[in-house]
Amino acid sequence: MNNDGQEAGISGGGAVRVNGGSASIINNTFACNRSAYVGTGSPGLGGGAIFSTSTSTITNNIFYDNRAGSGWSVYTGTTLSYCDAYNPGQSNTQANHYYSPGSVSGNMYYSDPSFLNAGYWNDNGTPNDWSDDTWVSGDYHLQSDSPCIGAGTNTGAPADDIEGNPRPINGTCEIGAYEYAGQ
Repeated sequence: MNNDGQEAGISGGGAVRVNGGSASIINNTFACNRSAYVGTGSPGLGGGAIFSTSTSTITNNIFYDNRAGSGWSVYTGTTLSYCDAYNPGQSNTQANHYYSPGSVSGNMYYSDPSFLNAGYWNDNGTPNDWSDDTWVSGDYHLQSDSPCIGAGTNTGAPADDIEGNPRPINGTCEIGAYEYAGQ
């Protein structure tokens, strides 16, 4: 999954909400998703990318500039592993990206994933009012200097990336939706 520029209501994940049951969220790119208070244009509660009240597997994902009123990309009590979380203009630490994870394991990164061209929300001159923002699409393929190349785990990873390219290409799969093939 490559999910960008989505917005959800109060207490919802901007891209994914898991409420009961379980989910495997593996090798995705979540960029610029938001959880907003419905109808107000103000930041809401919950994860900017994922809100989960159940046990889920969250592995090999990129979380880029996802926002909620609480500021977290992921709001969950489950385990995250082999992910990269980065919000431009914010201190990039675990505390700013994950709320109360069950645990964090494997290689975790808090650095710019180095996309070819990240999408963004155009605030139309009103940065504190989300209601008039418009989405500008991006290209989430990784550049050659990305810390996400070869940084994932092959365990549980899909055999192909979002475009149908084989995974892994060079021994260890990438973090995110796209395998790097030397573009």
